[in-house]
Amino acid sequence: YQRRVRDRVNFLATMTARSLTALFRPPLAVSQPQLFAADAAAVAPAHRCCSAPPLLPLEPPRPLAVIVMAAPLPECTMAFVRASACTVYGDGGANSMHALDNDVVPEFIAGDFDSVHKHVLDKYEAAGAGIVHDADQNTDDLDKCLSLLREKLQPTAQAPWEVVILGALGGNITHELGSINALYKNFERHGDKGNDAFRLTLVSDLNVLTLVPRGLSTLSVQAPASFSVRCGLVPLGSSVDNITTRGLKWNLSNGALRFGGLVSTSNELVDEQVQVETPEPLLFTLDTRLN
Repeated sequence: YQRRVRDRVNFLATMTARSLTALFRPPLAVSQPQLFAADAAAVAPAHRCCSAPPLLPLEPPRPLAVIVMAAPLPECTMAFVRASACTVYGDGGANSMHALDNDVVPEFIAGDFDSVHKHVLDKYEAAGAGIVHDADQNTDDLDKCLSLLREKLQPTAQAPWEVVILGALGGNITHELGSINALYKNFERHGDKGNDAFRLTLVSDLNVLTLVPRGLSTLSVQAPASFSVRCGLVPLGSSVDNITTRGLKWNLSNGALRFGGLVSTSNELVDEQVQVETPEPLLFTLDTRLN
């Protein structure tokens, strides 16, 4: 059982690195060490970047930022947080991290502070965390965290960042929908090419979610034998026509996905490389279940 839990931690972490490399580059025969390990404490601060596994190396490795929200946290949380070059707790996410009884101090805590406990906020502030209160009710706490990261990191195509969001799935359905909406708002803000500078992925114990951009993308998945990996392609907001996929059990050939019709929510991976060609962004969902 412990080995299978370690498999889950490693797979979620390394799969996130793969899904965020979004792609448009062929596999290279380059051996790179995996950044994330089950023993997160072994990750040196100098290696706090999103260095992809051997199948899809990044050139050069991108720095990694992590946002922690208040929904249930995945087992790989500490692996990500300790590997992060910039960590932001979103309001109640500070309570969740405080409950883990660890020595990590985030760079920032942001939100409207309707959820974080005062003693938790005071503790992190005394330890050196930046406290950013934003009372605007037209944005949620995840929006506030993302705006803060954009301001502080100034991501560009020449200086891109990977952003992993933890604790944004598995709780209140309205919060989950807001988290998915954040992926789309980020895409609308940055566009197809600009989105590459500030890429977002949502991670839970059971799912990895990211957006597949317009055009042809290649996603690489190497699951441990202890995993049964299923995936989905979901069109949110409107129907999407002329979609072609390769590497799935049920592929599309110039097919259409729409709510009220066909939605690919229970597909399966049959290849380590999945290609998706789409005229509009699609939500890619990866279910990671132990056999």
